[in-house]
Amino acid sequence: LRRIHLAVGVTGAPSRAHLAQSIAHSITRRYTRRARGWETQIGFEPGVIAGYTWQRMLVNARAGESSILELSPYVGIDAGNILTRARVGASARAGINLSHPWHMPAWRGRGSVELYALAGVQQSFVARDISLDGNTFGPDRRVSKVPGVSEYELGAGFRLWQLRLEYRATTRGREYRT
Repeated sequence: LRRIHLAVGVTGAPSRAHLAQSIAHSITRRYTRRARGWETQIGFEPGVIAGYTWQRMLVNARAGESSILELSPYVGIDAGNILTRARVGASARAGINLSHPWHMPAWRGRGSVELYALAGVQQSFVARDISLDGNTFGPDRRVSKVPGVSEYELGAGFRLWQLRLEYRATTRGREYRT
């Protein structure tokens, strides 16, 4: 799989992040009752991230006609004023009647039910992150970032015909020192 992506947007007040975070905080009162820290928000800046990811199906173990185990390593790069990083990782799924994760023609003749567990690991090497380095021009706040950031993921999924339900829990390593 070769994937090219382009993300565009804005930071600062025009991003409407204050509204989204306020809603999230009202739903998950476990963390805080009210969103705080908007006085230190990153200023307005148009943003762009261009990226490329290469992924390969390294293992596709089968039991009869059904795929039961997949392992896919990947490498990728993202470049822009919001985020610039290189990343390497792998994802794995084990289960019953696994559909190929990205090759839709392989879905012909697949079973109507799919059940699986998934795991993933990723290491990112971050050169720039606007949330840690501040705005591109005239940054007034920054922290000392950790360039190598690990990420782990565990989850489970279920598919019935075309409807897929999936839960993933992701843990990221520390991204900054100060």
